[in-house]
Amino acid sequence: MPGVSRVPGADASVAARVAYVRPGLALAIAVGGFALTAVLIAWWPSVRLRWLADTSLIAIADVVVLSTPMIVAVLVAGRVAASTLLKALGLRQWRALDLASGAAIALAARAAVEIVAPTVPGSSGLFGGGPLGAPVNVLAVIVGVATAVLISPVVEELFFRGLLQRSLGDLLGSGGAPAGGVFAGVVVVAISTLSFVAIHAIGPILAGTAVPVGTLVGTTAVGLGCGTLVFITGRLGGALCAHILFNTLGMALLLA
Repeated sequence: MPGVSRVPGADASVAARVAYVRPGLALAIAVGGFALTAVLIAWWPSVRLRWLADTSLIAIADVVVLSTPMIVAVLVAGRVAASTLLKALGLRQWRALDLASGAAIALAARAAVEIVAPTVPGSSGLFGGGPLGAPVNVLAVIVGVATAVLISPVVEELFFRGLLQRSLGDLLGSGGAPAGGVFAGVVVVAISTLSFVAIHAIGPILAGTAVPVGTLVGTTAVGLGCGTLVFITGRLGGALCAHILFNTLGMALLLA
């Protein structure tokens, strides 16, 4: 029936106040999704080189393989631990303020990155020729740009802020809004940000190289900014706008 929770035993009044009516289960699913993503980041790069040769296929496989655990975690948690997926993720309502606040966060975060680690135009390698002057793989370029400016920001915000942060907030009693307590908000934003930074640092660490300063500053700034917006508003709109614009600006500077 419309308006009745799909989760057996879920209380309607509780479902009206929180994102996840089973926050512990949702958080467990988020942890599983994070762990599997980390494993794939460590395992996939070496495997793909043996299976794939075409750069466009590699680009497509990368986004599919590395995004799948997070997408599945979001969908499963929405199904088994929430009354509705859109409500759980904070996507049911949008405000014009979300766009403005998201843009402000994106500009501040991008400025912080450019101050400490200025982007070098053309350093992305997207338009570099292949071996012996082989032509640029246009499909690989399209997939790479689309992944950076749209796919990754959306998937990561749905997972880190929509699932992990909001389920943890419900578990700690913050409910994703200031009424739950500033301390709980600080905790959930800090944990979601640390997780967000960690998932971007795993690759370089496993490769035995230093994590780029720009990556650390950018992921920290985006994590804190987006996490704070979600906590204050209870909506994911501002975070999505911020992350997409931040990555778009970065890509624009790379391709300049």
